[in-house]
Amino acid sequence: MQRLTRGMRRKGGALSFAGGSRVYISHHAVRTLHIRCGHNRLPGWLNTDRDPDACAVYLDAAEPLPSEDGAFDYVFSKHRIEHLTLQQGQALLDACYRRVLKRGGRLRTATHDLDKILKLRQPTGAGREEEYVRWITEGYCGQEHSC
Repeated sequence: MQRLTRGMRRKGGALSFAGGSRVYISHHAVRTLHIRCGHNRLPGWLNTDRDPDACAVYLDAAEPLPSEDGAFDYVFSKHRIEHLTLQQGQALLDACYRRVLKRGGRLRTATHDLDKILKLRQPTGAGREEEYVRWITEGYCGQEHSC
């Protein structure tokens, strides 16, 4: 949202999804929802997170989505669904398909490949495993990212 929320923050916390989505929808013809953006904000998308900063709005994907029916053309979530219970994940997907997305809208969700992650514990001698672990821990987990 690139600071679209400036001046609209609630007292004592982040902008609510309801308020943030109304502002976003009023400014975008093609509406795209990014669930649990973390530090990976997508330009032009309504970036949401359970622990948002000034570049995202509050949304807990474990709770029912407070979106209007047919509000979004696209919904994207990466590395979120594996943190939900089976029932929460089913509810999230159901809400996206049956309610949140416009007719013909698209949902993309991605999660870790557990087999590939476990193989990182079995070095091949090529050093790629260590390089990846270093990249993810230093480049993603250990740095502050700005809007």
